[in-house]
Amino acid sequence: MAEIQPQGGFIAAGYDSNDKPANLQMSSTGALQVVGEVASYAKVEADGVVKGSAGTLYGLVCIASNSGTIILYNHASTASGDKLFEKALTAGDVVHFGGVGIAATNGIYADVGGTSITVNVLYK
Repeated sequence: MAEIQPQGGFIAAGYDSNDKPANLQMSSTGALQVVGEVASYAKVEADGVVKGSAGTLYGLVCIASNSGTIILYNHASTASGDKLFEKALTAGDVVHFGGVGIAATNGIYADVGGTSITVNVLYK
């Protein structure tokens, strides 16, 4: 069995000193350090509010879909305003923006279509 040699970068999720979820990174000396909090997620199966105030969209994970689509809007309570994201998804699709989020200055609203779609929307 090969031994894993840490090279830095994100290696685990854990908790910071305030018991909040956080990313851990290994330094060049081998010490673990907290480098940021973990995003929250909302399980979306129907139209509805993901975040009712300003936030950041980090990605999506499609858990189940049968010809399902999702549109995410920069809005706190309805499917209107600027579209942040739109796509037909299949189960197993993972969408991320390279660790950089998309600002949603008014909130995040999900508009879903198709049948039997379940998506975890990652946000902060």
